[in-house]
Amino acid sequence: MDDTLFCRNGELRDLLDGRLRDAVAEVEKIDANRFLNASEIDLCEALVEEHALTVPALSKDHMRLDYQETSVDLRFRQTRVPIFDPDRPIYRRGTRLAVRVLFTGDAELFHYTPSAWSPAQPEGEVVNSELRLSYEVLDESEETIKSWLHGVIARVEQYLSWVAVDIARYDESLQRGIAAAISERKQHLLKQKGLVAALGIPLRRREDVTGTFALPLRRRAPAIERVAASGAAYAPEPTLADETYEEVLQVIGSMAVAMERSPSTFAHMDEEQIRDLFLVFLNGRYEGAATGEAFNANGKTDILIRHEGCNVFIAECKFWKGATSLMRAVAQLLSYTTWRDTKTALILLNRNADFSAVLQKAPDVLRTHPSLKRELPALGETQFRFVLGRPSDPSREVVVTLIAFDVPRPADTQA
Repeated sequence: MDDTLFCRNGELRDLLDGRLRDAVAEVEKIDANRFLNASEIDLCEALVEEHALTVPALSKDHMRLDYQETSVDLRFRQTRVPIFDPDRPIYRRGTRLAVRVLFTGDAELFHYTPSAWSPAQPEGEVVNSELRLSYEVLDESEETIKSWLHGVIARVEQYLSWVAVDIARYDESLQRGIAAAISERKQHLLKQKGLVAALGIPLRRREDVTGTFALPLRRRAPAIERVAASGAAYAPEPTLADETYEEVLQVIGSMAVAMERSPSTFAHMDEEQIRDLFLVFLNGRYEGAATGEAFNANGKTDILIRHEGCNVFIAECKFWKGATSLMRAVAQLLSYTTWRDTKTALILLNRNADFSAVLQKAPDVLRTHPSLKRELPALGETQFRFVLGRPSDPSREVVVTLIAFDVPRPADTQA
């Protein structure tokens, strides 16, 4: 007799609870150095993918019908043949139909009862990626057989829809549980090693700063945080605090307002001169822990924050000269990032091209970059954010914020 589906192995919630416990427990089994050196998001995504389940989906366009001669016991059929002894079988020649339906997804989910269920459980057999349904025919009409097939498939799909509801809840719990376990273990390991998240305040606001170009920022002391290094042994590495990074980008973004208000000031400036204005702007806002200049130039276009010999913030100023030129700028930016989680910015200056077209083309350069790991939500119409991995070590993540400016042209300032 065919197995009844969705019941053989018990409750689906028991299976899912067990898989969730196993996934969370696996976080604790990862080697401490490998754990600290890995990207938290990458690690979470890998564990979620490993423990996720895919609800089966029937491919009704790929059904196959087989049939063979069989003996049908009339005791289990509605028939006019009188049954005098119910303990003795009465056989008649019939036909056994076997319908094979291909499916995708995890076959084991056919064997567990979802939270919602119906007493009318379908019968069938699961073999690899096939669902096999059978029906014994005596003299039933074609319409009766079609009705049976449509009915049993409808019941299977109803059960699969209930399974999908349970799996959706499981996916949410899996994501939250693994992320929480990773965060908790990381904090424990850092505390165990005697480290704290913030190990200094290399940037502080100048006390004499004026509000000439100031944005409405929260006046908090910026901080340098320590994050994990890649390699066999864990070593702490500095990175700019997220809050400070956001404030620095807001200060850079306020230059767009200044350009709009004083177009004649910027119309004749070249790349390096505009870069130097950014430096003045930023150093008018912040100062370093050891020196008065928190931001400095290295080469022609770089804007840097350095801490303990390494770059924790890098910005590149580039005029828009097409996608190929911007791709080279991204490569240049990545070549400077020798530490994990370096916060970076690409300041894209547009002077001659249609600015709306640039805003469409420029982000696509990052979206198609071979080192792209994920795109983060845009920060506005002219600011886009991406996470890239260093080509030599994808576990080292680099946050790249693309900020586009429409720079006035000399002709624009002529009355």
